[in-house]
Amino acid sequence: MKNNEIISYEADSGQVITLSPDIVRNSISTDPCVTDGEIAMFLKLCESMKVNPFLREIYLVKYQNKNGKNAKANFIAGKELFTKRAESHPEYAGMKAGIVTSDNNGVITEREGTIVLPNETLIGGWAEVYRKEYVTPIKNTVSLSEYNAKQGLWFSKPATMIRKVALVQSLREAFPNSLGGLYTHEEMPVDGTKLPDDPIIVKEIEDLKARLLSPTEKKVMFSISGGDKNLCVSIAKLFGYDSPADIKFKDFKAICDALDDKTRRQNTIKMLVEEKELEQEAIRETEADAEAITNLIFRKGNEEDEEINDILSKTLHKDLKDLRKDYSDRGE
Repeated sequence: MKNNEIISYEADSGQVITLSPDIVRNSISTDPCVTDGEIAMFLKLCESMKVNPFLREIYLVKYQNKNGKNAKANFIAGKELFTKRAESHPEYAGMKAGIVTSDNNGVITEREGTIVLPNETLIGGWAEVYRKEYVTPIKNTVSLSEYNAKQGLWFSKPATMIRKVALVQSLREAFPNSLGGLYTHEEMPVDGTKLPDDPIIVKEIEDLKARLLSPTEKKVMFSISGGDKNLCVSIAKLFGYDSPADIKFKDFKAICDALDDKTRRQNTIKMLVEEKELEQEAIRETEADAEAITNLIFRKGNEEDEEINDILSKTLHKDLKDLRKDYSDRGE
């Protein structure tokens, strides 16, 4: 993917998101160790999951492994993304989450919430997520020792952190199409306190939205219209432009969608008109054939064949009547 290659998609919020490798590298992940391949993967994930990185719904994070070397980049979901997506799913039916403790006698307790009693040791977290069509909930129990990164909030709020690890794992398992491939900072060796949560304002995006369409974009728009210049003009005016030459990039996708819809409807109307003309021609031909055959019958008939001729004539006209009725029943 080239650094100036642009992708646009509609996020779950309805906002149109515009991204490019340059925008990701300069504004979303400023780590110089992020590779072009990792940026390309990030762009594909953002587009497929319909997330908005400018609202910090997802982060591109590169961290060092235990040997001090750069590990592969991770795509970290924002703190509200998991719960928002789960709650908006039509099959979501609630959740429970808490911690696992062990007391001085070795008795293990699962408790909802994050309260650890004085005589207890925190050893893990648990969570249950309910789907309407499932008989039993999706449940996960996780170990504190496996996830404790011993940094940031893991020092001050270990119960809150391990509970959330269990919760996001259950949510991801319950709704794989909405959350598959997304992970939170609690599951990674990343200090969540260092992840910014203020929205990103990118000057490049504002400049991009304000620019006029490139020659290639104009060709795309003209192609979608089926080569109909008048249609391009009328759609441009609907968006407040005097002509297609004035269209700005911020409206490019919406105008292409409008052109595509208009073109499909015009093609459908054209097809129906052609079909109607063909059926009318068939009726005219049938009428002519019926009249010719009827004339031939009576011209060659005689007195003794009059009854047979009459029956044959009525049969031919009945076929014509049925054809007309079929055409009328279709409402054309």
